[in-house]
Amino acid sequence: MGFLSVLDSKERVNFFLETVPCLTKVCQAFPPLCEDVTSFLHQIGRVCMSHLTAANNLRETELTDLDKPYVPFKKKVKLDTAKQELTMKYQTLYRVVQQTFARVVVKSLVTKNIYA
Repeated sequence: MGFLSVLDSKERVNFFLETVPCLTKVCQAFPPLCEDVTSFLHQIGRVCMSHLTAANNLRETELTDLDKPYVPFKKKVKLDTAKQELTMKYQTLYRVVQQTFARVVVKSLVTKNIYA
């Protein structure tokens, strides 16, 4: 993930939003990469969680519900529009990472059962 440090935060989120879902197909085509992909997804998820907790001072349990939309708290300091948009993108990326991780795990288990 070091080479992506040249991208600013907004560009990085957009890049990952486009590429993370493709990792499921990469794992399907190259099953030995599943462990590396899950590790990578874990790292991206941690970055998202870090940004979201820093932006909203939230606990992890408040972010794990995939059905909840992002709503900034009224009692917190209001973020400017650009920061709110970036935070919403990080929340979307966090959901995409969770969904991709779930798909990779299911595909790897199915593949393992087929070839076992």
